[in-house]
Amino acid sequence: MLPEAPVKVKLKLSEGEWWSRGRHLSVLGHLLREPGMSCGELGRRAGIATQSAQVTVRQLEARGAVERRTDPGRSRTPELHVTATGQEFLRAGRDAYAEVEAALERALGRQRRQDLTGLLLSALSGGSPGRD
Repeated sequence: MLPEAPVKVKLKLSEGEWWSRGRHLSVLGHLLREPGMSCGELGRRAGIATQSAQVTVRQLEARGAVERRTDPGRSRTPELHVTATGQEFLRAGRDAYAEVEAALERALGRQRRQDLTGLLLSALSGGSPGRD
């Protein structure tokens, strides 16, 4: 069994550098695809507890990457939206992961990098290398 250590990525943003967790990028991706979700809906979509979604959203809010909006006279449940800073953050995260993929491919070659990716995904999903 693999330990469940969060992956952290150092992102270079116009405002400086920030260490990010994969969950930050996942949440931003969900909100960018479907703006206006509540924390509860975001948690369901991301496969995390509502409380974890709330903590992650607060962290992203503190960095100016997400904002809560509530229409006057409507529901008191705020809608979550990605800001321009959040879009920059997501772009930097995607670039960082692409750099890692490219470095692995340069070191291993395309086929071996694909094999490694398949083995890692299988291990993370609870499979074994011999199972398809």
